[in-house]
Amino acid sequence: MDLIYFLYFLIVTPVFNPPEDWDAYINEKWGGTYNPFIHVDIGYGFPGQESFTSTFSSVGTAGLNMGYTTYDKSQSYVYKLDEKYLFGKYTSSDIGEDLVTTQEGAISTTSWSFGLGRKIGYGWKVGPFSLIPFNQNQLVLSGLRFTYPESILQSEADFLTRLEGDTRFGVSTEGGAEFYVARAIAVTASFEGTVVFPRFVFFHWIGSYAVQSISNTLISYFSESIVKSSPLLGPIMYLILKNAISFAWYYAIKREQYWPIPSETPFTMETIKISASLTF
Repeated sequence: MDLIYFLYFLIVTPVFNPPEDWDAYINEKWGGTYNPFIHVDIGYGFPGQESFTSTFSSVGTAGLNMGYTTYDKSQSYVYKLDEKYLFGKYTSSDIGEDLVTTQEGAISTTSWSFGLGRKIGYGWKVGPFSLIPFNQNQLVLSGLRFTYPESILQSEADFLTRLEGDTRFGVSTEGGAEFYVARAIAVTASFEGTVVFPRFVFFHWIGSYAVQSISNTLISYFSESIVKSSPLLGPIMYLILKNAISFAWYYAIKREQYWPIPSETPFTMETIKISASLTF
């Protein structure tokens, strides 16, 4: 439920308790020394829907994250990365002819999205260099547009029309590694899976999300215990276990959006990303 608490913090704090010193307030409430950062990324994505017989054209993506990050020594030569941020992203089948291969007769996708997210990882620091494997999760609002041939099934056309009607809620998970070439400069390679719900039913979603959060929290505690016991292997085990449970949930809700509650199949986007960030 970390992202729910973060959303509450963003909404309630500026309105009801505006701090005089925002940076000091964040450090006190979040329990660390947080610095502002900017993160830009580009990617190559694969839209889809599990029940479709039609194919989707690949897409190019461009995104921007802005928020606060802390990167502190956990123990020995192991460091912990913790980022909380707001983001925006644009996705299109028309971005970069060299990046995207458009298939004849395929469904083309254009979308914008924004939301909030959190990234956590453990890694190693040697001299000025650091390698931080991480897991990242986001709450997402998306606006989608599609172009498709008249030959697709009517049920598929109806589904796409529903998605285009309003801003849609969704979630995403991402796993990868961040390489710091200096304290303030980092480059990242990652894989992201995003689910966009064609219909948002709050109580169904919160039930599914609660079970997901409990399982993620338990794995986090166990993984962090491994990091404390084994500085050498702990960060790798944290990467494996955290992303294993996160992507297991992603593939479950990829088929049924409110799994384990019976529900319909959502729209998804899987993206390979490279990025760079600057911490101030």
